[in-house]
Amino acid sequence: MKYSLKKVLALLLAAVIAISVFNASPAANVEAKSTKYKAGAVYVTPYSLNRNDPNEIWKSVNKIRATVYNVNSMCVYKSDLAAIVDVKVKGKGLAAAASSYVDRTGDCRIGYVDFEAKKAGTYTVSFKIRTTSGAITKKYSFKVFATISGETYKSVKFGGQTIFSSSAKLKKGVRTIKNSNNYKISKKSGRLYVKPNSGYKITGLVVVTSNGKNGAPVAKSYKNGANIQTSSKYSYKYSSAGSSSRSVEKYTAIYISYKDTKMGTYVKYSVTKKHGTQEIKRVSKYADGSVYTSYIYPSTGGGNFTLWNF
Repeated sequence: MKYSLKKVLALLLAAVIAISVFNASPAANVEAKSTKYKAGAVYVTPYSLNRNDPNEIWKSVNKIRATVYNVNSMCVYKSDLAAIVDVKVKGKGLAAAASSYVDRTGDCRIGYVDFEAKKAGTYTVSFKIRTTSGAITKKYSFKVFATISGETYKSVKFGGQTIFSSSAKLKKGVRTIKNSNNYKISKKSGRLYVKPNSGYKITGLVVVTSNGKNGAPVAKSYKNGANIQTSSKYSYKYSSAGSSSRSVEKYTAIYISYKDTKMGTYVKYSVTKKHGTQEIKRVSKYADGSVYTSYIYPSTGGGNFTLWNF
């Protein structure tokens, strides 16, 4: 495909501060049921769809998030699409045009509407479709939520210390982004508060410490702004021979649950013992309505970011 792979947009909406690789639990992942493709129908979506995949979800998602000065595209699917025409924008500050490129996925044709925002705001882009027979369809449209910053949250503070901060400014046509982080802490407990960017809501936190037996990881759920306990023990890494080695630092992992109020998407973490041992359950909802559920074992090296001290 010429443009982004499916779900790339939704994953970017998470805008995580740091991404770690976790050990997945043996529990199976579950994907929502597909919505079947209908010949002749028009699908407007930021996702790349695969006509040859029988489990693909065919549903219009007439909205997209974008950052200022980044060129983005909306995909338009129709079996007899020849070109996208009559592109118009409601709202000053965004330029949009139809791409001359027409792709195919199976027996379906794909056109693209390219756009770029010059300033933050909500815009409506409309267009029509010229079919292979030369007919012009009715008007279709989608919304663009353009922001200066692409981050989910502005700052994260623990015990009065700023752990992470992100600021974005637009001045005289120049966008300046400044990110800073300091994950080294000295306090054993304190208030953890995540300040979201506009259009996002923080719905909860899961904190993993090494406070279990022999430094085993233990997960606990908190509300945003609650006082949390960090790791008071060193975690251990066990070898296959049965010997153990102690970590040099005490690590505490933070998982952030959030909702995108513009797109209707969310990521939610919770602690469960559904499969007989403690796990972290992650539920992700995408803009097309699909819900993806996965389970991972708690790890002090995982999460959106990791605090540490000696």
